[in-house]
Amino acid sequence: MKYEIKIPQAFSNHDELAEAVNHLVSFLHIDAVYVSPLEHKTLVSIIMSDNNAQDDDALHDSKLADDHPNIVFKYFSGHWVEHAYKKGFPYFIMHCNAENLVYCQPEAKVFHPVKLRTKYYSYRLRKRTGEMIYAIDAYLRLYSDYMQNESLLEAAYALHQGLRFIYMMIAELHGEGLKGGQDLFGQYRWIMDFAPSLDEIINPNADEGKSLLEFLNSTRNAIMSKTELEVNIDTLKEANKKVRQFYGEARSLYNKLYVDYKAKLKTLHQPETAGLSILEQKLPEDYFAGQVLHQINGIITDYIKTRAVFCFGYKLFNTEIKKTKSNYFNPGYHFYVLVYSLEPKDNHAAMIEAKVRDAFGKKHKVTVLLHRKQSMAKKRDNDRWFFNKLTVNGFQVGSNLNITDLPFERDLEYSVNYWRNRALLAESHFNTAKSITNPHDALLKNTLLHQAIVNSCLGFIELFLSYRPNRMNIGHLFALLQFITGKDFLLYFRQEDDNALYLLLSANPDMIRYKVVNQYAIEDSNELELRCKDCFLEIKQLAFAKLDALYKSHLIL
Repeated sequence: MKYEIKIPQAFSNHDELAEAVNHLVSFLHIDAVYVSPLEHKTLVSIIMSDNNAQDDDALHDSKLADDHPNIVFKYFSGHWVEHAYKKGFPYFIMHCNAENLVYCQPEAKVFHPVKLRTKYYSYRLRKRTGEMIYAIDAYLRLYSDYMQNESLLEAAYALHQGLRFIYMMIAELHGEGLKGGQDLFGQYRWIMDFAPSLDEIINPNADEGKSLLEFLNSTRNAIMSKTELEVNIDTLKEANKKVRQFYGEARSLYNKLYVDYKAKLKTLHQPETAGLSILEQKLPEDYFAGQVLHQINGIITDYIKTRAVFCFGYKLFNTEIKKTKSNYFNPGYHFYVLVYSLEPKDNHAAMIEAKVRDAFGKKHKVTVLLHRKQSMAKKRDNDRWFFNKLTVNGFQVGSNLNITDLPFERDLEYSVNYWRNRALLAESHFNTAKSITNPHDALLKNTLLHQAIVNSCLGFIELFLSYRPNRMNIGHLFALLQFITGKDFLLYFRQEDDNALYLLLSANPDMIRYKVVNQYAIEDSNELELRCKDCFLEIKQLAFAKLDALYKSHLIL
């Protein structure tokens, strides 16, 4: 399968970016391309393939950069990026991640922290920056000492070295790595796109900034060549004032990046785009998720005639690390998909989920809400409000449906009362089940517990989503609860690889009617009762927190 170039529509220069990336892919051997916004420009990071023959410096100076002055192009080898990820370089953590990926070769390395090492990476960043700050402070103290001794040339050289280390610190924080060199104009080249606020203090493209850097460069040359150079004390004092102001702004940039860096590390480890945010905002698209969803759409449309398919949530499900010590991965996803069908089929949603699971070897899974588009007009306003939110805020996987934001009203008071009634019904089932002690009635007890959990799930889903599921099996209901809360309620009924309690919970009420005989023990049913009670108590606790929030915000009076 050939991966496509996908530039998010959120970029104002979307067409220009698409043209530039297409041009790059057409003549270079590229593994991956990442796009991220800077303060005034757009950053494009290109990871070159191992068999690439082009020289990195030549690429940096290529005509492409001249043709697109508002785009910053950075080129790296895969080996360097892997090393940088292991060391936790801020540039790659912030800019070269799955969120910013717009193109990659199938089976190419996509780098990602193998473990959540926030403390380790944060420590390394503080330590390395601390060493730079120590060196800068030392040179600024040297400047003061030389000024007291009236050694003006040496004082100017100390300022030169202090400013050079400030540039180096910013280059490592906002650029791709530590850049050496003594020429201050060369140092500026590595940071000019990442820290525009520094230009307001020393801008080499303005006469004042250019004169300052030329002055400091000349003092360094005089020291190295051991030649005489007359230093104007007023010029030196003005340079000191600018360098110290420059240093203060650089420290502020470091403090901001440090906070953003720690936050990014946490989101990279376990990106989470499933949940209630879909009711309020547009679902962000993920490059890999989009590729897999394209294949899933094909599986769905081959099985059943559809009017539209929407993804309204996804999260990492099964991350397969190709090499234990590597920092790249092949992501697996759990998708939440709404399918508008054109034909009725028995057990069609479950069959779609099974086909997806089989097609990807259990690497990806999907939870399907499947409804006939023709029946939408007969739905409650609460349901129609919910479906409208999913179709407007989710992204279309396959569709010939025109999406409009229709003004359906959500009846929260109805949802609250529905939850309360279902919770009372669940309590009644629990009380009846508790009174059953006859070993011959184990199946009946299991069924009551099953109904208690089903009712509590239905009430909970209505309370949070204003949606009435059309599938009543426990696995599907728990999947929706996990979508809402992020908690896996199946864990209450599973112990490692033992699914015995979950199988008991899943007993179908029809088994009683048809008198299906199985080996049910009352002891197992008693254990199931305890697990169901714990599960129900957590559901109630989460529901009460939701109710408190509704009352405090006066949404329910």
